[in-house]
Amino acid sequence: MDETSGDVGSGQPDTASPLEASLALDSDGSRIAQARHLAAAFLTKVRDDHGIPDMTATVETVQPIVSELVTNAHKYAPGPAHLHLRITGPVLRIELWDSPIRAPWCW
Repeated sequence: MDETSGDVGSGQPDTASPLEASLALDSDGSRIAQARHLAAAFLTKVRDDHGIPDMTATVETVQPIVSELVTNAHKYAPGPAHLHLRITGPVLRIELWDSPIRAPWCW
């Protein structure tokens, strides 16, 4: 897990110093549970290190989102993927990069 620190102002990390965590995901789909655990551990660490109020509901919401993203990447993209979580101020950003087999659909 790759993390940086931020200051706590009004119960939120400083926007100038985002908190981050990343995980490289193999193409075999074996890392779905690991991605969920990373999300929970990251949010718990942010809560503990920065005194952010109870994040239980956030963890319970984020874990299925991460699981669905990783599952879809495994199902529809042939290669490895990369999960990245970032908190900047009050915003949690969840990103997943995958390796598409072909150009994306154009509508």
